[in-house]
Amino acid sequence: MLRAPAGAGGGGVLVMEDPRLTARVMLEFNDTTLDELWLWYWAYGGEAEPFEFDAYLHGLQSRDEFDLKILAWAVERVIAQ
Repeated sequence: MLRAPAGAGGGGVLVMEDPRLTARVMLEFNDTTLDELWLWYWAYGGEAEPFEFDAYLHGLQSRDEFDLKILAWAVERVIAQ
């Protein structure tokens, strides 16, 4: 189960309104790596290269709405592990 640290959300379970934010929190506060998350994103059909994927997570590059859904699937998969 993914939880935000006490200072970043009161220690509650994160709600995935924006999977990019959830992914950034996962990368910062959990044992998830960018490569692991990208690999699941790519496996589900995402087309961004790792560098583009990182830029997308941080709002520096835009992708279509379907990519946001693919990212949500990848985040859910990593959380389930």
